[in-house]
Amino acid sequence: MRVSAGMVFDTYVLAMYPMIDERTSGDAPESWLDQRRKWFATADGSHEILMKSGRWILLTERRTEDGGTVTNYTDITEQKLSQQPAS
Repeated sequence: MRVSAGMVFDTYVLAMYPMIDERTSGDAPESWLDQRRKWFATADGSHEILMKSGRWILLTERRTEDGGTVTNYTDITEQKLSQQPAS
């Protein structure tokens, strides 16, 4: 499924599920959807997401004054790799 502007939240989250590592998403699409619904409902923090590609994404959600929600995705892979001990 392709992600596009104007998608319904649940459809968007489930479209992203195949790209997210199970250590972040859980073992079923429904568990990931439940987690994202909780994060979206509170919209008060940041969450680190490991992608199957090995990239790390920092998802940050905040409420706007008019009741909307802004979601930012930041690639934090370099920071995560620099935190790992050298082998």
